[in-house]
Amino acid sequence: MNYILKLALVLLLIYPISAFGQSPNGISYQAVATDSDGVELSSQNISVRFTIVSGSPTGAYEYIEIHNAVTDDFGLFTLIIGQGSYDDGNVDSLSEVDWGGNTHYLKVDMDPDG
Repeated sequence: MNYILKLALVLLLIYPISAFGQSPNGISYQAVATDSDGVELSSQNISVRFTIVSGSPTGAYEYIEIHNAVTDDFGLFTLIIGQGSYDDGNVDSLSEVDWGGNTHYLKVDMDPDG
């Protein structure tokens, strides 16, 4: 029995284990919406635009999508980037972003009027 355990251990150490990265189906995002004075926008319709920027904070717009949301009593809203309405960019979906090809930044814009 001891021989079989040693053999299994040797095979596990020799056998190459590889992991493949996957692009995300969505990225969870949660924030509190406030007005310009820092007052929470309670129970209000808002519009949020997410832009994935490549290379630098002022780089190329890789992917842009828009969400409509309703804040709770404290101005809190939760969205999933990748499940909004496609707006613009070099790729048509979040899964097409080449995450390993460059550094990426997230730009978030909010319209408090929805």
